[in-house]
Amino acid sequence: MQIDCENKPAGVKQNAAYTLYAETGLAQDIGQLQRLFKQKWYSSKTGPFALKPITLAAKRERESHLSELLQGLAGLKKYSLKTVTDRNSVRKKILRAFKQYLLQGLSFSEEQTGYLYQSGMVKHAARFALAAGEFDSGLKRQHIYQASRNVWSMYGLQSLLGKPVKLTPSIMAYSLLYPYTDNYLDDPEVSAEEKSRFNADFAKRLAGKNVAAKNDYEEIIYKLVSMIESEWDRPRYPRVYQSLLAINWAQQASLKLLKNPTPGEISDIVFLKGGTSVLADGFLVAGDLTPDQMKFFYGYGVLLQLLDDVQDIGQDRAAGLKTLFSSNGNLELNINKSLHFAPEVMAYLSCFLSAPPPLLSLIKSSALYLFVNAVGRSRQYIDRHYVSETETCSPVRFGTFESMQEKYDFKNIPLFDILKIFAFPGR
Repeated sequence: MQIDCENKPAGVKQNAAYTLYAETGLAQDIGQLQRLFKQKWYSSKTGPFALKPITLAAKRERESHLSELLQGLAGLKKYSLKTVTDRNSVRKKILRAFKQYLLQGLSFSEEQTGYLYQSGMVKHAARFALAAGEFDSGLKRQHIYQASRNVWSMYGLQSLLGKPVKLTPSIMAYSLLYPYTDNYLDDPEVSAEEKSRFNADFAKRLAGKNVAAKNDYEEIIYKLVSMIESEWDRPRYPRVYQSLLAINWAQQASLKLLKNPTPGEISDIVFLKGGTSVLADGFLVAGDLTPDQMKFFYGYGVLLQLLDDVQDIGQDRAAGLKTLFSSNGNLELNINKSLHFAPEVMAYLSCFLSAPPPLLSLIKSSALYLFVNAVGRSRQYIDRHYVSETETCSPVRFGTFESMQEKYDFKNIPLFDILKIFAFPGR
């Protein structure tokens, strides 16, 4: 049996999460989206994807701009932040350095750079990081960073949908939910029986049933669900919660990737996990979506999941997690497929009539170069000739960013004090 979201994934036991998900009206729509994008991916070409080469001289110039940016960031610890004048001065220095790098280091246009600065994304991303730290002072920096990646994505979706960029209760809650649930389910101190019980109770809570928290961790997780409920009324916006049940089921189905899945099961689960993740982002931003908007969000989620899986080849192999790239065979062909698949997904951007043109161009161009960067990060697992050919299209030489991180000392930077400068300019 194939995974098509209307049925139980092959090799995955039916449980409470699946039953609750399968009862939703969204399950059938997700089944159609799954088949649509699987067909597009499998029919994508496997030959090389034409990207514009970047000369070695141009790479070195961009690397110099990156070095200047990182050197400036590493030096932030020496600046005073005592007065408003001090804080404004540091803020301007950082913004000026980032703008220079975007323009000269990454070849962003003036319009694209202006959009990022004027949209409010920087300010509200900083506000999320601060709010996350206030919500739970025990959250580690890497967990806030992990959650912030989703926050930036959801801010982009707000702008795509013609909404003002801002931190909402749903963005805050959803971006923290999966660091919390993932950490809980990865904890070796928690028994398999306890994890199974939690999964069943969490699915019931997402479905709106009364469930009592059994420990402090669950108390936090259910509090995050309540934050979403404070923004989206369940009877009026049922698909918000149906999408949360979908991603919850996809997360549980993905455990099959650790248990010798077939090639068909791998692609089914990878597409389901990625597609439902960004689809949930969309519903949490808008409350409801049109069929065309759902197509873009689902396809974009699949594309981002494929991107993450290229980047995580080594980590996934070490964990025994099978993906389209960590399993043996067809690695380079599947990367090519994904590059050819990207324009198929981007074609659905045409439905966002009120989206800012600079944002649309950023989404289209960034996806391909993120794959180039992912190849660089996983280069030790990929054919040497393929890596060499791909590196010609990279803005900088592979390994540059890692070597510069080692070169500059980022310890003792007053991170949260600096975030406050961007979250609340002028204070």
